[in-house]
Amino acid sequence: MTPCTSSNILALLLVLHAALVVSHQIYPPTVFNLAKGPPLSAAVLAERQAAIREAFLHAWNGYSEYAWGADELLPISKKPGYSRYFQLQLDEHVDKEPTIVDGLDTALIMSLTDEYQQARAWVASINWKKTSQLSKTFETNIRYLGGLLSAYELTGDNLYLDQSISLADQVIMPAFDTPLGIPFQYVNVSTGTPVNSYGAAILAEIGTLQLELNRLTQLTGNPSYTAKGQVVIDFLAKQPSKPPGLFPISLDPVTGRWTDGSITVGGGGDSFYEYLIKNYLLTGESWSQYKDMWTVAVDSMMQYMSSTSAYHPALLWLANLKGGICFLPGNILLGGTLFNNNTVIEFATRLMHSCYQAWACTPTGIAPEGWAWIDQRQVSSTGVPLVAINKRDEMRQRKWGFYVKDPRYALRPETIESLFYFYRLTGDSKYQDAAWHLFQAINSTSRTPVGFSKIEDVTKSDGGKFIDMQESFFLAETLKYLYLIFSPPSMISLNEWVFNTEGHPFKLGRPVEIQAI
Repeated sequence: MTPCTSSNILALLLVLHAALVVSHQIYPPTVFNLAKGPPLSAAVLAERQAAIREAFLHAWNGYSEYAWGADELLPISKKPGYSRYFQLQLDEHVDKEPTIVDGLDTALIMSLTDEYQQARAWVASINWKKTSQLSKTFETNIRYLGGLLSAYELTGDNLYLDQSISLADQVIMPAFDTPLGIPFQYVNVSTGTPVNSYGAAILAEIGTLQLELNRLTQLTGNPSYTAKGQVVIDFLAKQPSKPPGLFPISLDPVTGRWTDGSITVGGGGDSFYEYLIKNYLLTGESWSQYKDMWTVAVDSMMQYMSSTSAYHPALLWLANLKGGICFLPGNILLGGTLFNNNTVIEFATRLMHSCYQAWACTPTGIAPEGWAWIDQRQVSSTGVPLVAINKRDEMRQRKWGFYVKDPRYALRPETIESLFYFYRLTGDSKYQDAAWHLFQAINSTSRTPVGFSKIEDVTKSDGGKFIDMQESFFLAETLKYLYLIFSPPSMISLNEWVFNTEGHPFKLGRPVEIQAI
């Protein structure tokens, strides 16, 4: 993909009309008035689906050949990898295999029977108690419990529900056996005791357990799962917050006191806010606490955290921005559509187009892990920056509307995830075309002979050096959302399903009518 120019941006119908900046000239925000794209033909949809399916098989087969039973594949060294996030060792020979459980429902959705049966046989062999290490509560919940519940929802196979119950009872629920009921970060599975690592509980971790536990209660009739998770939400709801609805990212789970006053809707806070609206949907729109907390939080994001980029007045960023935050456009559109709130929908749309801008502008066509920008209030009347910035970053700010802080790409799904929501909730094919360009960029830059790899620098035309890791979420989320964007809208319809933060779909207890197609 070529750099950010007026021709390619307008061709994609997604981001600002861009001409090269001369002095302090600004870019006109024409994109928001563009008409819907025409529907894609059946042949085009089938061709794109097939390409994405082939990419999944390429990633899965590389993992199967060189890393089966390990956390992830190291595609450059062709070795098994063990993530720093996981410590759940299932026996003396293998580690946690999140790639297997994370990728299982994607294989199901793509009708990959052999790969699914391979994964099912592995799941059947798991004994959760046979471990000598610690389990990280958050990661075990979103990847393992989420993946198992999703597999059960998609197949009705009791193996997955039985394993979900065993996992929850033996590995996750002990984390809540704490003075305040706020879960500790780790569980010693062999002893069944929680471990208070670093004396801190992260907002996104303690607030991203409820969707899975609520669904497990719905499927089993056992209210204890919901009750444990709800302790956290009730605790947070009672805390004063400034801005309203936004909370610091870290607290002491023993005393309940905040240990880090930083507020972010990015890493450390992100999925807590994501789950508020999703839990409201999952519980049949009956639990108004989730709705109220989400609404207040989004209002504060709009009022206190949004920032207009200098030289690019239609670009909207949020404080503490990294690539991972680009799940928010889709999440905010989901709630805005559900509540028929045009102000929220417009806010989500500006964020979506801005996140896409971060991809379309770089030489690889891939967004960096982290970026920064100059706010429009930080330039003089003649367009001179009023903040310290080096020449390269100033040039990128003027040309792109942002500058790069962390040039890596880690195979992340968030912008693609939001494009999935935008396509399903608007029916506009320009979001499909945008997703296809993102897939092409990933496929041409991150692909290796045995899988896909993180890359070092998206500002280099070839992506720079490979970073030897194929994350499990690439199969669980990135490729799943890409595939679903080009699938019939009835496949995992947002009227009937809700996705956990790892891309695992759960059935809604009561259908809604929010999809535009």
